[in-house]
Amino acid sequence: MKKSNITLISYFGGTNYHLIPHFFDYYHGLGITDFYIIAANEPPVLQQLEQLHRKPDIIDTEEYTAQRKQHYLNGRISQGKTNEWFLLTDMDEFCVFRQTLPETIRMLEDGDYVAMCGYFIDRHAEGGVLLDLNDVSNLWSAFPYCSQITKEVSFGNYRKMVLVKSGNLVGRGHHSLLDRKESAIHPGPVEVHHFKWDSTVIPRLLKRCHTKMIVEERPHIAQESLNFLHMLTFNKNRIPLRLAHAMKNGGFYNGTLKPLAKPRLRFRIFAKIIRLMMHQQ
Repeated sequence: MKKSNITLISYFGGTNYHLIPHFFDYYHGLGITDFYIIAANEPPVLQQLEQLHRKPDIIDTEEYTAQRKQHYLNGRISQGKTNEWFLLTDMDEFCVFRQTLPETIRMLEDGDYVAMCGYFIDRHAEGGVLLDLNDVSNLWSAFPYCSQITKEVSFGNYRKMVLVKSGNLVGRGHHSLLDRKESAIHPGPVEVHHFKWDSTVIPRLLKRCHTKMIVEERPHIAQESLNFLHMLTFNKNRIPLRLAHAMKNGGFYNGTLKPLAKPRLRFRIFAKIIRLMMHQQ
């Protein structure tokens, strides 16, 4: 069997651009040497890349949409070599695998899989505060708490296609594969540690709620963002760690979190309260 190549594909954009150096450091540590970066035409993002001597493969000069991102991802995947695999991850997503990447790819190929699932684990700072990333040197110690708040408050899709073999195209948000049966997808779970909850999250959520294309074409995304905004407003711009059932150093592999668990009753109640608040406005 020929050795499989692994290329990481990511789209860089948004106000949390301070994650970029952490991103490269982390994935270099996993053994990734081939990066395919699509960068938004935003000066802070491009400046960060320039400081790291990284030239983006594509600069996206148009307004970001999930459909455009899907187009870029699938364009690169469709050009992949026979034995090429792609690690798909956003700028704020840090994937943790049970095995090394070469061992993981070997296991997938031995089982005739063409993709592998990951699931969000949200990372939070002490006390649920929204930290300024300028002051952070080590993400993992600065955001020690883990939860599944993306799933349990917004009821958003927290499954991701993390590893995909060349020739297999992904849907929007790379939550699914196009034209493939579930039996071809290894269930994982890969832990996708989600460093979303920093000081820039509120402006990003507000932008989603006020972007005409999102509101009209993807209203569920606007709804998820509203749920998060109400949660933060209700808790004085902090993550409610007790409500989120957050724990230090949690994860699927140590048994503290369960990737397929149904939302707990108290989260259903809280989500209902959020929806009622929204209707009253």
